[in-house]
Amino acid sequence: MTQQPHTVLINGKANGCIAATDRAFQFGDGCFTTIAVVKGQLQLWPLHWQRLRETCKRLAIVLPNEWQALLQQEAEYLVREARADAAVIKIIISRGSGGRGYAVGNGLSAIRVVTLSEVPAHYQQWRDDGIELAWANLALAQQPALAGLKTLNRLEQVLLKQELLQRDADDLLVCDSRGLVCETIIANIFWRRAGEWFTPQLSHAGIAGVVRQQILQHNEHVHIVDATPQQFLKAEQVFVCNALLGLVPVRKIAASNGFQEREFKETPYPLQLNTTLE
Repeated sequence: MTQQPHTVLINGKANGCIAATDRAFQFGDGCFTTIAVVKGQLQLWPLHWQRLRETCKRLAIVLPNEWQALLQQEAEYLVREARADAAVIKIIISRGSGGRGYAVGNGLSAIRVVTLSEVPAHYQQWRDDGIELAWANLALAQQPALAGLKTLNRLEQVLLKQELLQRDADDLLVCDSRGLVCETIIANIFWRRAGEWFTPQLSHAGIAGVVRQQILQHNEHVHIVDATPQQFLKAEQVFVCNALLGLVPVRKIAASNGFQEREFKETPYPLQLNTTLE
């Protein structure tokens, strides 16, 4: 019988397990990042490591420096085992195991989990054809201490995905509780108006993705703003982005939540990760 390739490593072990007392399981006490594998190579690994390191610092989780090399090696091992040309690597960091209540005890050791899975089949069609959005009913809560971070607490996104099942759209545009445009369920968003490019300020809610970071590094002229839906709907071009999708054009925003339908005739092709937005 042919042995199946490993798809999960826990602290580097294929036969590892997570304790019921683990704080990621009990409280969502940790963070994660999701990495695209293209032609067998991890994409944007330095930015993903930077995200994990900075998030753990803000959560006061001790992340050993040697984990940068270990995590890369473990992710690359799973890719080789699966002989994967294209795949998804997910890295989860837990504060560790111990304690019943919220208080963080002494001596906790962080736990790392690396998994490999397939790329969602519809993503290539989205890149080729663009997507349709609608406005979400659920608003994101404001929490500046956690804004921008990809923590394990994703219940808002779980509820939004349930809402999406009832809507005729590919993804939902989400505002925060102030009524300002924030992101979609799974992606950051950029738009062009009057020759200028914009993306939401994420200091109160939302996730600051690594592709957003990469785009901003290549395009210092992009304005990071607070924008209402009315201001956003004046856009001439819109695209969304995340680490797995890359950059995907928006072709239409459906009429919803009191806003009229908006179609975008100008599609910003070609969209590459190092695109200079003009």
